[in-house]
Amino acid sequence: MLYKYNMIKKNEVTTHYIKDLDALRSYLQRCQTTVVTASKSSVVLPFDKIESEIDFVSLTQLPCSMSLDGDSVKVSGPVTWLELREFLQTKDKQLMTYPTETSAQVLASVATAATGEHAFGHGTLRDQVRSLYCMNAAGEDLFFNADIPLCRSDLFKSDRAQKLLSTYQQSFASYTNFKNGPFPRLDNDTDLMIGFEGQLGVILEAVIKVIPIQKTTTLFIKLPRWEETIGAHLEIYHSIQNFRKYIFSCELLDANALSFLPAELQISKDSDLIVLEIRSDDLELVYDKFLSKLKHVSLEDIFEISRAKFHQVRHTIPQKIGETVKVKKGTDTQLLGDDFEKLLRLYQSWSKLGIKYMLFGHFGDGHPHFNFLPKADEQERVEQELLKLYAKVLQWQGSPFAEHGIGMVKRPYIKPFYTQVQYDMFEYLKDHFDPQRKLFPLGFMGIKNS
Repeated sequence: MLYKYNMIKKNEVTTHYIKDLDALRSYLQRCQTTVVTASKSSVVLPFDKIESEIDFVSLTQLPCSMSLDGDSVKVSGPVTWLELREFLQTKDKQLMTYPTETSAQVLASVATAATGEHAFGHGTLRDQVRSLYCMNAAGEDLFFNADIPLCRSDLFKSDRAQKLLSTYQQSFASYTNFKNGPFPRLDNDTDLMIGFEGQLGVILEAVIKVIPIQKTTTLFIKLPRWEETIGAHLEIYHSIQNFRKYIFSCELLDANALSFLPAELQISKDSDLIVLEIRSDDLELVYDKFLSKLKHVSLEDIFEISRAKFHQVRHTIPQKIGETVKVKKGTDTQLLGDDFEKLLRLYQSWSKLGIKYMLFGHFGDGHPHFNFLPKADEQERVEQELLKLYAKVLQWQGSPFAEHGIGMVKRPYIKPFYTQVQYDMFEYLKDHFDPQRKLFPLGFMGIKNS
């Protein structure tokens, strides 16, 4: 073969399995349009439903490497989060944050600006990326450094470009404290690839900040079901914001989510659980200054569990749901401050629709995932409810999709969040990185023309 890749054609979609960077470069120079994929574990790309002449290029067969240099780890190729975590453990280091789905690939997660566990205490993955090596649609090498502000980048040196960047950044200002906004953050050089989902280039290497392994203690707090009352939930949410320095994660597992656990993993019956992962050295401080001050929580309902068992529980729930539920329609919405109560109240109204559901995830960040588990004849109703939700989120200036990217599944919901300045920026960036519009033309940057 002239190029080192295999081709598999399925349902009129061709997938090219690239074996090395020279093959990728040649492919990008020759292709018409393409979508770059990793493990195809994405929740936002309906791989089995795309009917298009667009080909896929898979990076799963590229060489992998991991190397540690001080407090940074360099990752190349299709390394998964599990592989990276295990590598770092041998070096007495750990990641600051990582997605719950540890089989996902690291570089793909950077492309989608994924976030996840420990973001409560350490911030998002975007905050920890120090540099990137990428390839643009013409097969040219690109290098990005997080220490370079975009306002000083050559890309934005003209007066027109500076004005566009300034206006765009002003439009993002209300989302500064969110994990992700409805459109990508553009502050630093690396932001040109993070969250753009492969629409401007292919991420081939990332340098990510790491820290020494931290000893933690995992506490569970038993609460009434959120459908019935949210006083205790809200007290914890508001009180815990001042303790991010000591608490790595604050997760919710509601009674409905817990019901999917097998008997040997059952922890609580007919109650919600808030899970806190606390730096062990700070446990006494957190107890004295936070837990003992809670008015809606009895200290008898706070108990310790091993970190290993918590992670077993945390990973088993979505696994069992995947095995037993045919359709899952979830939210990725984040509301902050007093607006978080509005989100919980709306979710309470959904609990009365008669459609099976569950609520779990990143509670301390105002970002729990509500998952509808509808029957076939309930799916249209769910779609209507989701449209109402995103209209409210726009009104409340919340983030509709704070963690998992937009892809194609969320395209119908994202368009109302865009104004002319977003479209102008998308056009400007495409003109620079991908003038022929080869890369992922079905992505959010092409919504205006769809």
